[in-house]
Amino acid sequence: MNFDQESMGVRISMPIMRRDLNSDISEDYTLPDYYPEIRKLLFARPSPLLPAKFISGGRVDLSGVVDYTLVYISADGKLCSAPLSAEYSLALPIENMGDFELGEGLDVIAHTFCESTSVRVSAPRRLQLRSHLRTSVGVWGKKLCAEKVSGLSEGAGIERLIEKGSCCDLLCESSDVISLEDSFELSADERVALADGIVAIKDHRLCGDALSVSGEIIVRCLVSSENEENARSLVRRLPFDSDIELDGIELPEGASARVCGYVTDLSINVEECVASISADAILEVCVCAESEFEYTKDAYSVTQDSECEYCELSIPLSAANFNSSLSICERMSLEELGYPEGARPIEAYATAIPESLTLEDGRYVLRGVCRYSVISMRDGEYQAGEFAVPFRYEQEAREAVDVSNFDAVATVNDARVKSEGDALCFECELLLGVTVFGEQSISMLDKIELFEKEEQRCDELIACYPSDDDTLWSVAKRYSVLRDEIYGDPETDDFVIIET
Repeated sequence: MNFDQESMGVRISMPIMRRDLNSDISEDYTLPDYYPEIRKLLFARPSPLLPAKFISGGRVDLSGVVDYTLVYISADGKLCSAPLSAEYSLALPIENMGDFELGEGLDVIAHTFCESTSVRVSAPRRLQLRSHLRTSVGVWGKKLCAEKVSGLSEGAGIERLIEKGSCCDLLCESSDVISLEDSFELSADERVALADGIVAIKDHRLCGDALSVSGEIIVRCLVSSENEENARSLVRRLPFDSDIELDGIELPEGASARVCGYVTDLSINVEECVASISADAILEVCVCAESEFEYTKDAYSVTQDSECEYCELSIPLSAANFNSSLSICERMSLEELGYPEGARPIEAYATAIPESLTLEDGRYVLRGVCRYSVISMRDGEYQAGEFAVPFRYEQEAREAVDVSNFDAVATVNDARVKSEGDALCFECELLLGVTVFGEQSISMLDKIELFEKEEQRCDELIACYPSDDDTLWSVAKRYSVLRDEIYGDPETDDFVIIET
């Protein structure tokens, strides 16, 4: 990112805007005949997918899908599940676009979180679903910061103080669909009552203009038999390796990346005691790279009088960009949770929502909440409860950079709930993708206006006694001379000689 001498400006990657958008889903469903009827609803587990992003007409259009797993008891008392999905769309006008070069392209980073879901069953196959969504959206672009020259003899005899700065370049890309298959055997009286899948990233490596990613799709199945109380949990791991092209951009050394994955389709087909798994997933990569640029900090004319105006810019910095994991083990009393005595946890599923990120004592602290849906058995009957468990993750800050904004995604792996006397113990592994942005303020020349010089000096030598805060630039500007026309160093010498 170099200073453009022709336009006397620089294009800097900057956030145009960041917003949290709230929206609601309201859908009516009728279960197909090949699913058992609903006798008792337990819960609906939401899984928001990565929204598609389109930019046109001065706005960002987002369209997304939330997949739900409906968990219920059938008419014959068996634990069952059924997939549901709902679409949503959002339009966000892009503010303050005037100073940004749209031809340079825009980057949009967006994630959707389902903050609440409720379901009401109106008939054995009919239900109404309501969800409240929060979508975090950030729009980045290239801002042209160019000085404006006005007045007499524009540009003649102008001296400029050029300085260097650095900013964060953001790049977000998605992979092609990754399709994997697997199978496992069941006994004659077993069936898959419920299945859930997540993407776990094991490693990633930047390779020129591509990102090499290895990971696995983890599929967890709740296998039930004729005796429903003997349900067992079965986990299958489907490994993958994938390369994501980064739009042909060669990234500088030191660039950082984080990768998150989403299961877009999961199906299990059972034939002759063999369960066949088919799973599709996509990966999202967010790359941050520091880019240097040059800008005009100050200017003056050696041939005319001049006046300058300045602007303050907040330049984005990449404070942190990483994948990590966090083990959660939280013990909460049955009374506090309102959990019925005598109930035995069978299985648990959870989603995680990051809520805030702050810099505290040299560490970045991410806070959020895990929402557990727990299937229990009591007196031979299935029950369900939903519980909110807070989480806190700390990462040492590379530099003490204040947080201007952040983006984070959390995926829950291996959620478990155990009964311990008069308490429940919630356990899981959180897979995190976190990007932290800081900022620095710089003063940049915005406008220089030139006037006719009131008097012309004859050739002469001037002795100048600089003040403590004078520099070679400040003295040259004060006397409207070139810096090489000053003999001596204003920062160290008692006086300097100026040739005019």
